Amino acid sequence: MTDEMYITDVDVYLQNIRRWVTAKGFSPHGLALSCGLGPGTLAKMFKPEWNPRVTTLRTLEAFMLDYDENLKQS
Repeated sequence: MTDEMYITDVDVYLQNIRRWVTAKGFSPHGLALSCGLGPGTLAKMFKPEWNPRVTTLRTLEAFMLDYDENLKQS
Protein backbone atom coordinates (compact mmCIF):
# COMPACT_ATOMS: atom_id res chain seq x y z
CA MET A 1 0.00 0.00 0.00
CA THR A 2 1.27 3.48 -0.81
CA ASP A 3 0.77 6.78 0.97
CA GLU A 4 -1.87 7.79 -1.59
CA MET A 5 -5.28 8.76 -0.30
CA TYR A 6 -7.95 6.31 -1.35
CA ILE A 7 -11.52 7.44 -1.79
CA THR A 8 -13.90 4.77 -0.60
CA ASP A 9 -17.65 4.37 -0.83
CA VAL A 10 -17.85 5.48 2.79
CA ASP A 11 -16.04 8.73 1.94
CA VAL A 12 -18.50 9.38 -0.88
CA TYR A 13 -21.44 8.61 1.40
CA LEU A 14 -20.19 11.02 4.10
CA GLN A 15 -19.60 13.72 1.48
CA ASN A 16 -23.16 13.26 0.22
CA ILE A 17 -24.45 13.79 3.75
CA ARG A 18 -22.35 16.95 4.09
CA ARG A 19 -23.68 18.28 0.77
CA TRP A 20 -27.27 17.61 1.81
CA VAL A 21 -26.77 19.36 5.16
CA THR A 22 -25.25 22.40 3.45
CA ALA A 23 -27.95 22.53 0.76
CA LYS A 24 -30.74 22.38 3.35
CA GLY A 25 -29.12 25.02 5.56
CA PHE A 26 -28.71 22.93 8.69
CA SER A 27 -25.94 23.47 11.19
CA PRO A 28 -24.45 20.29 12.68
CA HIS A 29 -25.94 21.23 16.06
CA GLY A 30 -29.38 21.98 14.62
CA LEU A 31 -29.41 18.80 12.56
CA ALA A 32 -28.42 16.69 15.55
CA LEU A 33 -31.26 18.13 17.60
CA SER A 34 -33.74 17.71 14.73
CA CYS A 35 -32.72 14.04 14.42
CA GLY A 36 -32.98 13.38 18.14
CA LEU A 37 -29.22 12.98 18.50
CA GLY A 38 -27.07 14.54 21.18
CA PRO A 39 -26.10 18.12 20.35
CA GLY A 40 -22.40 17.30 19.97
CA THR A 41 -22.87 14.15 17.88
CA LEU A 42 -22.37 15.90 14.56
CA ALA A 43 -19.99 18.62 15.75
CA LYS A 44 -17.09 17.32 13.63
CA MET A 45 -19.11 16.31 10.58
CA PHE A 46 -17.33 18.78 8.28
CA LYS A 47 -13.87 17.60 9.34
CA PRO A 48 -12.05 14.77 7.53
CA GLU A 49 -11.64 12.80 10.77
CA TRP A 50 -15.41 12.57 11.37
CA ASN A 51 -16.10 8.92 12.11
CA PRO A 52 -19.82 8.48 12.84
CA ARG A 53 -21.31 5.28 14.17
CA VAL A 54 -23.52 3.19 11.95
CA THR A 55 -26.51 3.99 14.17
CA THR A 56 -25.84 7.71 13.67
CA LEU A 57 -25.75 7.23 9.89
CA ARG A 58 -29.02 5.29 9.98
CA THR A 59 -30.66 8.04 12.01
CA LEU A 60 -29.37 10.70 9.61
CA GLU A 61 -30.49 8.80 6.54
CA ALA A 62 -33.99 8.25 7.93
CA PHE A 63 -34.27 11.94 8.83
CA MET A 64 -33.00 13.07 5.43
CA LEU A 65 -35.44 10.83 3.57
CA ASP A 66 -38.38 11.97 5.73
CA TYR A 67 -37.36 15.62 5.37
CA ASP A 68 -37.16 15.41 1.59
CA GLU A 69 -40.43 13.50 1.39
CA ASN A 70 -42.19 16.14 3.51
CA LEU A 71 -40.84 18.87 1.22
CA LYS A 72 -42.31 17.08 -1.81
CA GLN A 73 -45.73 16.91 -0.16
CA SER A 74 -45.86 20.57 0.83
